[in-house]
Amino acid sequence: GATTVGTVVQDGASLQVQQGGVASGTVQQGGKTTIFAGASATDTTVNGGELDVVESGTLTNTTVNIGGLVSVSGTLSGATVSGGEVDVYSGGVASAASLTDGGSLFVEEGGSAVSASVGSGGYLEVDAGGTASGTQVSSAGILDLTDGAVASGTTLMNSATLYAGSGATAIGTVVQDGASLQVQQGGVASGTVQQGGKTTIFAGASAIDTTVNGGELDVVESGTLTNTTVNTGGLVSVSGNLS
Repeated sequence: GATTVGTVVQDGASLQVQQGGVASGTVQQGGKTTIFAGASATDTTVNGGELDVVESGTLTNTTVNIGGLVSVSGTLSGATVSGGEVDVYSGGVASAASLTDGGSLFVEEGGSAVSASVGSGGYLEVDAGGTASGTQVSSAGILDLTDGAVASGTTLMNSATLYAGSGATAIGTVVQDGASLQVQQGGVASGTVQQGGKTTIFAGASAIDTTVNGGELDVVESGTLTNTTVNTGGLVSVSGNLS
């Protein structure tokens, strides 16, 4: 039940928040802070060093700047990542994270990102066994799905890009003006709604249940499209298979 307020953690130092403890307004310049199971931290600023959140630990309203690293196996809610890095591991959840100006979020196997916002210079990578849901990507932000990753309910706007790699699945993606969905060999796009921008289905990739209301959908050699609806304003270019 102890509370620390306004702690500054510098190089080589350690802040350890045990079960039931609360750290408020911590400024991490270096060293390491650990939020253990059942503990919490609010209004934390990470400028350097490492902040670890173990299983059932919670972080709320965290700012991660250049040089800061946050590792999450518990819950991270409402983070602003501007130049720093957040890694979400098995059992970890990052909710409503905002990524800009070189800020990165990596979701590993068993981790998840919910309702992330990826803006200018932001990067969200979901690796095998990880998931991302309800992501909004804009202003040249990037969502990168590697082997076996799954993203659902993604909205792409304003020069945003979603890459779906081999074995990755993008479900229910909305592609708006200026945005790009690129499905690589072995990747799958399901239930895409294309309002504008461009979607490319590369060789060995596939798309099913796609609706094209605007923009362009390209299928290159040996790429496949199944159950596609093309409405007024939509364009589909096929060098692969359309069925």
